[in-house]
Amino acid sequence: MVKEVQGKQMKLLNSLEEKENAEVMKWVYNWRKDEYRRLSKVTRDKNELGRMKREINTVLVSKGVVEREKKAKLYKDIRAHLELAHQQVLKKLEDEKRKV
Repeated sequence: MVKEVQGKQMKLLNSLEEKENAEVMKWVYNWRKDEYRRLSKVTRDKNELGRMKREINTVLVSKGVVEREKKAKLYKDIRAHLELAHQQVLKKLEDEKRKV
């Protein structure tokens, strides 16, 4: 029973991480879309527009990567803390079984 609860907690944590990653990707997509709209109003030269779009893509990819790395590190720390808590609970359960 304890292992089931712990498994559910880990699955919940994974689903939260996936949702946050999806939110980051959605933010990047929307920001890029807005920037493209803004650029189309600024210049009409096709070559210049293409160059500016490539620059925006480069910046957005790096921002997206940095943001996802931050989230991954955060969830890695949370996962480690949760696993430690699970081990402590299991140890206490084993101690209680020995006393009985």
